[in-house]
Amino acid sequence: MVHMILLYNVRLLSSLTPVIWNPMDNILVLNKLENRIKCLLPVLFLIFSVFSSGYANAQTTLETPNGFTRPLPKVWPDWVKVPEINNPIYVCNNGDDDGSGTESDPYQSIEKAISVYKQGKAVLLCRGGEWTIDNIRFVGNRFTEYAYLGSYGSGAKPSITFPDGGIFMEGVDHLYFHDIKFTGGGYGITKSEFARVWDGINYVVFNDVEITEFALGFNISEGRIENGVNNTHFAVVNSVGYWNRSGFIFGGVSDHTFIDGNTAMNNGGFGGAHNYYLAGHWKTDTKNYVFQRNKSYSNAPRNGKDGGGCSRGAIVVHGYIENLFFVDNVIEEEKGTSELGCWGFPVDDGRLDSWGTESFPNLTYTGNVGKYTGNLLMGITSSDDALVGWNEGTLEAEKDAIGFAAPNKENGSTPINKITVVHNKFRVEGSVRNQSTGIKINVPDVVLEHNEVTYEDPKVKCYVVNGTELNGGSLGSNTCVQITP
Repeated sequence: MVHMILLYNVRLLSSLTPVIWNPMDNILVLNKLENRIKCLLPVLFLIFSVFSSGYANAQTTLETPNGFTRPLPKVWPDWVKVPEINNPIYVCNNGDDDGSGTESDPYQSIEKAISVYKQGKAVLLCRGGEWTIDNIRFVGNRFTEYAYLGSYGSGAKPSITFPDGGIFMEGVDHLYFHDIKFTGGGYGITKSEFARVWDGINYVVFNDVEITEFALGFNISEGRIENGVNNTHFAVVNSVGYWNRSGFIFGGVSDHTFIDGNTAMNNGGFGGAHNYYLAGHWKTDTKNYVFQRNKSYSNAPRNGKDGGGCSRGAIVVHGYIENLFFVDNVIEEEKGTSELGCWGFPVDDGRLDSWGTESFPNLTYTGNVGKYTGNLLMGITSSDDALVGWNEGTLEAEKDAIGFAAPNKENGSTPINKITVVHNKFRVEGSVRNQSTGIKINVPDVVLEHNEVTYEDPKVKCYVVNGTELNGGSLGSNTCVQITP
C-alpha cells in the first residue's frame, strides 16, 4: 500500500561550510560543499544559543501543516556542555613539577598533570606545549563533578603523543577533555587505540579534540551488559579525526551516546575500515544514540596516504540501537573515485546471528547529505517504521547507484513492515551501466510523498516500490524529471 498524502512542500536544509583539517598541508581549509542555506516558507525556526564551546544548538522540530514533523538537531544536554572551571592547576613545558601549579609558576610534566587530574581537579595545559607519554590509565576514578583537562594561553592546541599506547578507561565517572591534540605512533600502526572505553563508564566527554595516527580513534564499549555492567553518557563533539588506520569513532555506550559536530577525514585505508562505525550491543538493548551534524570526507582511501578513492562505507551502523537519531550528517567523496563498496549512510544488518537479533526501532533518519559514494548512498535494513526524510544526495549512474534503498540487504533479521519516506531529493548524474535508481523500496506499508528525483540518462528509474516502477499518475506528489547534463 502506497499512501499519497497532499503536503505543503516544506523544505529546509542547512548546508554549512565545514572547516576541515588538511593533514597533508597542516593548514585549515574551507570545503564549500554547498555554501548556501535554503529556507522556504515564512517560518524562521533556527534559534541558536551559543555556548562557550562555540557550537550552536537549534530548536528540535519543524511542524508541517499535514502531520509530518521534521526533526532538527538536538540541543546539547547539560552534561555535554563545558563545565565551570574553578581553581585550575596549570602545566607548561617551561614549568617545574616542584612549582606551585599556578599560571605564573606552572608544573612541567604530563605525568604531573595527569596525577592532579586523577584527583578530580581542573588541569590546564599551555597552548603550544608538547608532551609524550606511553599511556594513560583511568581506573576507578569516580567523581560527582567533572575533572577537566583543557588548555590556556594562545597558539596551537596542547599536544600529547602516545608512541605505542593511548587512554584506557574502566570504572570512571565525570571526565572532561577539551581543546587538546592527541597523536599516536604513526599512520599504519596496528595496535594503539586513542581511547579504549571499557566497563563502568559514566559521563565522559571529549570536546574539540584532534585525533590522528592511531590504529583506531575511539573504541567505545557498551560495557559487559550481560554481566550487569553498563556504560552510559559518553560524548564526542566538535572534534576532528584523520589518518587513523581503522577509523575515527567506533561503537557506542549502552545508554546516551552523543556524537555531534565532528569531522572525519582520511581514516581507514589499506582497503578497509570506516570514518565512523556506530554499534549497539546485539544481546541486550542499546538506546538513545544521537549522531548528528557529523561530516565525513575521503573515507578509507584504498592506498592510504598514497591516495586512491573511497573503498568502504563512510558511516556504518550495526547491532541493536533503540532511538537512533541520525540527523543532518554529511558525506562527500571526490567524483569518479569511489569504489562500488564505498557506501554512504547504511543503517543495516550485519547478520551476526550468533549475537542475536539486530534492529533499529524508532529510527530517525533525516536531513543527511551525500555526494559521490559507491553504489549505495543511503539505506536501512531491520528498521521498522522509520522516518526517512529531507535527505539529499548526488549519485553517479555509472556505478549503478541507488539513492535510498529499504531494505538495502534482502535478508535482515527484523523485517521492515512500514516506512515513511518524505521530502527526499536525489540527483543521478551521468550514464547508466546496468541500472540506477533514485528510491527503491520493498516494504508492505509505504508512505512516499514529496520526493524529487532528477536524472540525465533516461534509463534511470526514479522510484521502484515493491517491484513496480512508478510513473505518470502513480507518482502522486513525487516528481521524476530528466535534466540536461
